[in-house]
Amino acid sequence: RWDGVVGHACSCCTAAWSLGNPGTNHGMVTEKRQGAPACPRQRCLQRSRSGGLDETGMRIGIVGLGHMGGAMAGWLVGTGAAVTGFDLHGPSVAAALEKGVTIAGAVASVAAPVVILSLPQERAVEAVLAALLPALEKGAVVVDTSTLDPLAARRFNALAASFGVDYLDAPVSGGPAGAAAGRLAIMLGGEAAAIERARPVLERMAATILHVG
Repeated sequence: RWDGVVGHACSCCTAAWSLGNPGTNHGMVTEKRQGAPACPRQRCLQRSRSGGLDETGMRIGIVGLGHMGGAMAGWLVGTGAAVTGFDLHGPSVAAALEKGVTIAGAVASVAAPVVILSLPQERAVEAVLAALLPALEKGAVVVDTSTLDPLAARRFNALAASFGVDYLDAPVSGGPAGAAAGRLAIMLGGEAAAIERARPVLERMAATILHVG
């Protein structure tokens, strides 16, 4: 049985400094100045949009807590986000718990304004979407970082649209180390409006965000 714990929630700025990386994220801030945000990720909080994404408690779901998904989840918790994750692999769940991720007992329970998928194969994505999409509110965004055939991604996009949910095909590069440091490159396929709604999350995860179509 998996027992969920509530991940800590701290401000983006405090998280960056408490992790021992003052002013180093993305090389955008070199010093802490009185009255100024110490963490460059404050910019994504200031630009947050509707759907529960705000500086007091950004909610993110993640399905797949392996090498990549677990690293992304841990980093996002460190930025102050409230992250709920799901995985079937016990050791991955245990590692995520140690990073402060709240563990869901079912795929549907990760429902959030933005849900990230990090899964090993197309069949897994299909099964997860079947359980997840009915639980999401209209306007939610699924960011699928799994490596998929383009035809499968188009099919999943159409499936999500039938539930009023946006689907972004989002392959990443940078490996687990980049994921654990918020330094991924994300290549996005999907609607520009959906990317903008997910951008506050994407900017926490990535050094490079490209909309490729």
